[in-house]
Amino acid sequence: MSGRSKTCGILLCMAVLMAGCATRRPESAVIEQAGGIGLAQSVENQLGFYSDSYLLNYVDAIGRRLVSELDDAPAGMRFQIVDQAMPNVFSTSDGYIYLSRGLLALVGNEDELAAVLAHELAHVALRHRVHPLPAVQRPGGLQVSGKLVDTIVGKELAAIINAPVAQAGRVLPGAFTPEQEAEADVFGLRLAGEAGYEPAALATILRTLERTLAVLPDSGQDTGFFDRHPLTPRRIGRVERLGDTMRWRPAPHFAKDQAAFLKRLDGLYWGPGNPIQGLFQGQTFLQPDMRFVMTLPDGWRLANTPSFVGAFEPNRHAVLVFGGAGRLAPPQAYADEFAERVEKKLGIAPDESRSVELGNWPGWLLRYRDNSGVEPVSVYYLWIRSERTMFRVLAAGQDRYTETMKQSL
Repeated sequence: MSGRSKTCGILLCMAVLMAGCATRRPESAVIEQAGGIGLAQSVENQLGFYSDSYLLNYVDAIGRRLVSELDDAPAGMRFQIVDQAMPNVFSTSDGYIYLSRGLLALVGNEDELAAVLAHELAHVALRHRVHPLPAVQRPGGLQVSGKLVDTIVGKELAAIINAPVAQAGRVLPGAFTPEQEAEADVFGLRLAGEAGYEPAALATILRTLERTLAVLPDSGQDTGFFDRHPLTPRRIGRVERLGDTMRWRPAPHFAKDQAAFLKRLDGLYWGPGNPIQGLFQGQTFLQPDMRFVMTLPDGWRLANTPSFVGAFEPNRHAVLVFGGAGRLAPPQAYADEFAERVEKKLGIAPDESRSVELGNWPGWLLRYRDNSGVEPVSVYYLWIRSERTMFRVLAAGQDRYTETMKQSL
């Protein structure tokens, strides 16, 4: 994991973890169900879910025990692990609490994990509203023009690249006020204790995060999280004192001892890139499970998200994007449908339409040459069918990048 990734995650975690409470509970904490499926899908598109049912069931069991101790328990609370390297925990209005694999890698025992979840549940129960953080910036689309590019290609690229970003304000954790953080500190510590977990464990995990941050003092200072949510010994000390003075009665844990706890986390992937989602080695994208390798042009900016993998020429004169295509079907069926739509709308037929093979995977390639702009643009659409998934590669750029794109394709 890079120093920058670690620090950004630690700071983001501080923004969500360090919270606190006026002493009054709201009369009712009701989950906003409207648009819930869309929110969950947005989180999955933007961050991806971490696939480990054994670990997820464990997190869910702890979360449900905590929820059962709430006087006004929100209906329909659910817990999910996101495939995110940075330490993070946040909730959405559809009743989900999301915990990152990066934070799970730092918790030392079940009490610390429960303390983290109890703190976020406190924000939910107290109906805290966050102040949105700046949206994530992703590489933009093409800076070239033409009838096909302007009408179809550009819009499709924008939909692929910006769809996760468009939801950023709805799903990314924002900043709580100091008053909200102090309120959630008290509420969360009490909730953990009532569920049979050590309240002081929150201070322990915060100390762990503090030590991790101290190793990387010069990283991540441009993120903005640290400026708005400073991690101070005074603040952690306050949580520590509150936890030490709270009365609580231990309850049997789901992991009966430290060895059982570590077994729950055994196999947890740690680091910025999860091989299950594919990763970059230099300019080469690798998907080990599918034995898929794609080498992208030297010097181009790379992007790897749960929604797409892409390479962007620095001046945006060319782009290559790879992602899912939808239901399993013959690649030619996708190509024919697309070609028919383009010809009907623009009166343009492909300059090339042919079958291809990538190992044992069948595919179909369409090539267009758009001469209607200032400079000719080559456009490639390639549909590929693997054993379980349909993929589509979209490449477009000025003529000078045609050979570069063809080499990647």
